[in-house]
Amino acid sequence: MLKFEQHHSLQIDDWLNNHYKGRLVYAYKGSISAEIVSQCLKQIEQFLSETNTLLTRPKTVVHISIELIQNIFHHAIPYYGVDRFGAVKMVYLPNGLQMEFLNVITKDKAILLHERIQQLNILSKDELKKLHLLILSNNEYSKKGGGGLGLVDVAKKSNTKLIAEFYPFEKNNYLYLLKIHLV
Repeated sequence: MLKFEQHHSLQIDDWLNNHYKGRLVYAYKGSISAEIVSQCLKQIEQFLSETNTLLTRPKTVVHISIELIQNIFHHAIPYYGVDRFGAVKMVYLPNGLQMEFLNVITKDKAILLHERIQQLNILSKDELKKLHLLILSNNEYSKKGGGGLGLVDVAKKSNTKLIAEFYPFEKNNYLYLLKIHLV
């Protein structure tokens, strides 16, 4: 079993307002709904079309955004007075786009996610592709309707390591912050 890494605390508003001296593309905190998913994607597409960025794969940005915001939509638990609490921040930096997704999850789920992400980060591109195909062919689905394909797909498409941070938070819950840097 891999060691479950935890961080001490995270102030959501401070995190959301830290733009790392880059250009804020999108930031949101609150209830994640179908409308918010659409709003985020519209803002990203507008940014990509209006800005002469150095990003080599703009479609990947959109695909990863859809996958990870939908993950929050499907897996978030109530907090902050809303049923599906989550937060999203995207900042354009001189060396690429920093994408960050945050939601509240149980400790058990945090431990499993940490292990899953650690495992994905050590796989090669070919191994990720094989795992992707294996999951597609096994026809097993979770209670939420997914087959565990989302993070595998993100790891495969992003071509970078996924950075997951877990912050103890209220009772037996954690803030789960997933960071991806695309160039």
